[in-house]
Amino acid sequence: MLDIYLTDELGKLTKTDELSKGCWVNLIRPKESEIRKIVDATDIPLDFIKDSLDDDERSRIEKEDDSVLIIVDFPVLVKDESDSAPYDTIRLVLS
Repeated sequence: MLDIYLTDELGKLTKTDELSKGCWVNLIRPKESEIRKIVDATDIPLDFIKDSLDDDERSRIEKEDDSVLIIVDFPVLVKDESDSAPYDTIRLVLS
């Protein structure tokens, strides 16, 4: 799934279909065509996108040419019936 957001004049995040400078791109289990669309439109290296989709990828910062990749894991509360830890982590990726 590919969603693109822009901040409007009132500071509200608004969904849009257009990629533009300063937009927020949200990819969740993206199709190969969605990944290619972002790579082609932004010149973000393909491996930056692929790495960020890997569940085992660790938090890190990487620079390649004019692109910077930042992957951060942060905790979220998990409510389940098991005796496991009450928190899991999810990724936030900035590039």
